Amino acid sequence: MAASFRRLLEALDTAETPSGHGFAAELVAGVPHLRRSALSLNRDATESDDLVQYTLLKALEH
Repeated sequence: MAASFRRLLEALDTAETPSGHGFAAELVAGVPHLRRSALSLNRDATESDDLVQYTLLKALEH
């Protein structure tokens, strides 16, 4: 799954956001916060990582 996520970030890196930063850079910057939030909801690191990945995919769909 990590390889797929990495390819997705590379593809999105060319898209720019209103702040002028690449979409991928802003997405990656938010991952630690998402992971901490997921860990606070679910004390299992593996399930928390799955939740973060699912959240990121849903965000990208919309």
